[in-house]
Amino acid sequence: MPTPYRQQEKTRPGGIGPFALFLVPLPLLIVIVSGLMTGSFFRILSAACALGLAWTAGWFLRQARRYEIEATRRKWARATRVPWRFSAAVFAGGSALLVTTLLMEHNLFVGLLAAIGGFAGVVLAYGFDPQYDSKQNVARFGVTTEEIVEALDEAEANLAQIQQSAKSIGNSELKMRLGRIVDKTRGILSLIEEDPKDLRRARKFLKVYLKGARDVTRQYAKTHTQQQDDTLETNFRNVLTSIEEVIEEQHAKLLENDVLDLDVKIEVLEAQLKHEGII
Repeated sequence: MPTPYRQQEKTRPGGIGPFALFLVPLPLLIVIVSGLMTGSFFRILSAACALGLAWTAGWFLRQARRYEIEATRRKWARATRVPWRFSAAVFAGGSALLVTTLLMEHNLFVGLLAAIGGFAGVVLAYGFDPQYDSKQNVARFGVTTEEIVEALDEAEANLAQIQQSAKSIGNSELKMRLGRIVDKTRGILSLIEEDPKDLRRARKFLKVYLKGARDVTRQYAKTHTQQQDDTLETNFRNVLTSIEEVIEEQHAKLLENDVLDLDVKIEVLEAQLKHEGII
């Protein structure tokens, strides 16, 4: 049985944090202040450029860490389009070059050695950017890694909005049913993550179900506090019942690798949501 999909559960990688490149060059601020006091525009500019390069390197490392967290917490991840760590190493080397040649007034050879040392130090401390999606062969599933990640991200974003709207609903029964819908949907996301070819069969379901569930929950959460209307609550309960039924059948159909009969029921659900003015 697949592990329930939980996007918000993150495994933080270990290692040196990216903040070192924000802290180490802080003495350059002293150089900038002293340059302001002595009126040395050249030293101010040199120190500011070196500090900017170092902090840019730190920013690149922060982005690399965010990507690493994103990639390690689930099976599928986009290949990085920006070489974050390599870029950080280049900027750190550039900062070392400026400090050595312009501020410490060493010759270019010594500056290049310092730049190589700065580059190598970042590489040794943080490594290069891994290609996470290369570990999986997605071609056989008929979808791309990008499509898988986008579908999971979009689905989880909709589920998060459902959970947020549910917080303002006072009816404990309805809140419990919404929680059940979210959990069951994450079960489907888990199936898709384990077997991405299911994405083609579940794409229509995810779009109709999640958008409909998200919008109807948001609409009910806004209106039920303004007016006590039994009809409104009944309609909302009926829609939730239909959604639960469809999601259970979607789960079963994915397990059976059969989705033909379900398309008709999804169309019925879509018509119901339109009738209720939800989509």
